[in-house]
Amino acid sequence: LTYFVFGVILKKTKESPNSNKNFSVKINYNGAKNKNKAALLIFLAFGGCMASNYITSILIMIMEGFGFDSGYTSMQDPSNIYDIIIMFIGTAVIPPLIEEYAMRGVVLSSLTKYSKTLAVFGSAFIFGVFHGNFTQIPFAFMCGLVFAFITIASNSIWPAIIVHALNNSLSCIDSVLRLYFDSDVADVFYYAVSIGALVIGTIALIIYLKNYRNEDKKLFKEDNTILTAKEKTTKFLLSPVMIV
Repeated sequence: LTYFVFGVILKKTKESPNSNKNFSVKINYNGAKNKNKAALLIFLAFGGCMASNYITSILIMIMEGFGFDSGYTSMQDPSNIYDIIIMFIGTAVIPPLIEEYAMRGVVLSSLTKYSKTLAVFGSAFIFGVFHGNFTQIPFAFMCGLVFAFITIASNSIWPAIIVHALNNSLSCIDSVLRLYFDSDVADVFYYAVSIGALVIGTIALIIYLKNYRNEDKKLFKEDNTILTAKEKTTKFLLSPVMIV
């Protein structure tokens, strides 16, 4: 609700005469115009999420080796069909829509006027902190980088919503399999999907770099600005989206 109100305010805010309009990437809430490119970005990003998950697991193992306990508890496994329905709605439907609107819609688009690089890393940082625990923060941060990239590259928020929903659905399916089968079946399913996503994501990345690298190099190229790196960082830390 907070970000929705802030998003409405942003839409009604006129550009400052001193602002550089070329920095502002207008987020398209309709579908991406280039469907083939968007499909590649979705496969690429889902593979990136799986890679982020493995990297996070390694980080957690290292932290636990030093005696660090994150104190994070995962969601409670469902016990019946009603729990499953609520779990999917509350995990794989609502969060992707709301969080992507907030982070890749409001936060990312409001930070691009300072710098696209700042917008990508800044929105990913807020997305990570938004999760509020040391187990999810690194994973959410890395996924946030991927989501921000594909949002700007596709000029649409929907690829990020789709990948976010797929990623969250995977954990829901894992819980369902553990309810009706056992942990071995769930583990086999997870590793099969994650490895498949990594392979397909790598292929999608190669095709993407071959076909769209030069196009998006121009898209992500920073325009000239009088703002220094220190000034950009200061504006980010003091920006309304960071404060909120």
